[in-house]
Amino acid sequence: MSNSDVVLKDLGRLVSICVSRYNAEFVWQDVKLSDEFRFAFSSCISKGGGTIRYLDYSAIVTTSKNRQIFAPNQWFVIASYALDLCLELKKYQSLYFKVADFLSEDYEDFAKKLRGYNEATSIKDRFVVAASNIIMDDFDCNELDGKKASLQLWRFCTDYQWWGGQKTIDRGDFMNSTVLSLLNLVAASQGFVADIVYYYINDSVLCELVDNTEDFTIGLEVNQSVSTEGITAGYDTINEEKGQELHDDNQVTYGSKQKDDKTAMQEASVHRIKISSSSWGKFNKK
Repeated sequence: MSNSDVVLKDLGRLVSICVSRYNAEFVWQDVKLSDEFRFAFSSCISKGGGTIRYLDYSAIVTTSKNRQIFAPNQWFVIASYALDLCLELKKYQSLYFKVADFLSEDYEDFAKKLRGYNEATSIKDRFVVAASNIIMDDFDCNELDGKKASLQLWRFCTDYQWWGGQKTIDRGDFMNSTVLSLLNLVAASQGFVADIVYYYINDSVLCELVDNTEDFTIGLEVNQSVSTEGITAGYDTINEEKGQELHDDNQVTYGSKQKDDKTAMQEASVHRIKISSSSWGKFNKK
């Protein structure tokens, strides 16, 4: 893994890991939550004016707008599988805001302008230069790694298929559709799972607690954990060969990324990734 991967992780790779771990490990069953988790989540949700009442295997959430949501305890476990991806998406979004500020661009207008760009343009040049400087300052990395990470940030802003995005990246709920698609959930009836993820990534106590399902559940049965190396073998191989080409003159270029990622996802499917065709379609539609 290069230093640029430490600065910004490959979102497509995280998608593969999230889907694979969830489908390989999670077993549908009645779930009991630990007292530590119950207290931490209650404290977190109360900050926004909400309350939660726990039952043995479910909970009743009352929002600040007095809307009640019945949440099976399975949802709190399912949400944890999207944690790593969403933490990284939050990191990408934060850097996007910094670039927009640096260029004196409106968050919403700039996000809409960038979406769908894939050719070399003056906008890309301005963006990459600004992003490189910001990343080198924030992460104390060298110029080459800053440039590579800035191109990853550009891709996040322009290629929503890479991370399954639908809503523009300026929005507070921009990752909700990604979460629900990855976990193969229905927004109308199970949308609160995305809200749970939001609570996790914005509360340091919860974020640390839910990193391992054994730490916040009681007697939860899971299938044997799958190897991260096995999950991403196809994805990593294809991206190393075709995704990034580093020339002798230190110019970083990206190949036909959409095609490569689609092939990589197909390669990764041998590692038991199972998700509905409609959900995968949101990641690979042209």
